[in-house]
Amino acid sequence: MSFNSRYLIKIQSKNQVVMPSKLRDSEESDAMPKNYYLFSEDFIEVDSEKESELSRRIMMYPLNIWNEVVQKMEDRLRKANVKEVGKQIKIMRSSAKKVELDTQNRFTLKKELIDLVGIRDKEVYFVGSGSKVEIWDKASFEILINQYATNIKQTFKDFVDDL
Repeated sequence: MSFNSRYLIKIQSKNQVVMPSKLRDSEESDAMPKNYYLFSEDFIEVDSEKESELSRRIMMYPLNIWNEVVQKMEDRLRKANVKEVGKQIKIMRSSAKKVELDTQNRFTLKKELIDLVGIRDKEVYFVGSGSKVEIWDKASFEILINQYATNIKQTFKDFVDDL
């Protein structure tokens, strides 16, 4: 399953958000999963103010992909001879928040998550990013787009010119 595109979604009452229908309607044979894990590096930061505002987002992994991510992280830490791998993985797993889409494909963004990654408006971007979806504060994502738009346009132009 591969997630692509971006969608601006309003946060509804009780901090509920609807998974965008275009993200749900996969052209692949896999049925759209209902269970996800929400994770951000900010979840395990003691002082999230140190983190760049433009890297703060919530990553939304389907359950099966989340398990692969954790296993790859554990393997990478072991290969690098990182001490106390088990404790680090435990913290990573315990920092993730499980959500399940309801019958209307909604889930609740807990206030602690909203505050932690700096979502200030009642709108968020759902951004397809391969095997995961990223949830961004509207203003932060638009700043990111504007910062990199010129570079992306030039890179794409160079790529097309080389074809």
